[in-house]
Amino acid sequence: MDKNKLNPIAKKFANYLFTILPQLAKCGRINDDEEYEGNRDDFVIETRSPANNQLLFIVAGNGEITVGFGDYFHTHFELTIYDTLFENDKDDISSDMQKAAKFIENIINENVKLALCERNGKYVGSICCDAKKEVDANSFAKNPDKLIVYSWNGKYDKVVDLGNT
Repeated sequence: MDKNKLNPIAKKFANYLFTILPQLAKCGRINDDEEYEGNRDDFVIETRSPANNQLLFIVAGNGEITVGFGDYFHTHFELTIYDTLFENDKDDISSDMQKAAKFIENIINENVKLALCERNGKYVGSICCDAKKEVDANSFAKNPDKLIVYSWNGKYDKVVDLGNT
């Protein structure tokens, strides 16, 4: 990937992220504008977890960094005017970029896990949470009958029949 073809904010985030997680550099690419909304100079990473083949995707562009893990969960880190004002200062990394990179690092280091719930085989909710804490399925989904938990390396993977119908 030629980082010089990225927009300045996407380039700054790519450079910062690759200093923390260099293994992601081989997965980076420039947005081809077919799958992700945005500009053709946005930054995209797609890679799969080694244990359970869950997709981790990262998109930096359109004023935000989007991080998704698995089929249903994603979150946004909004970039501010600060990022635009200092977009060419490679050493000035905003707290939003730092938070996004830390979240990605926490996924890969198994400090967080993803939990999703189903009812009658249909998705009803998901949450990303501290890997060491128990998941209360009813706190984010109404009457789920199945809880599916997964993490990057599979340490926390499990499927629980909740019996609610």
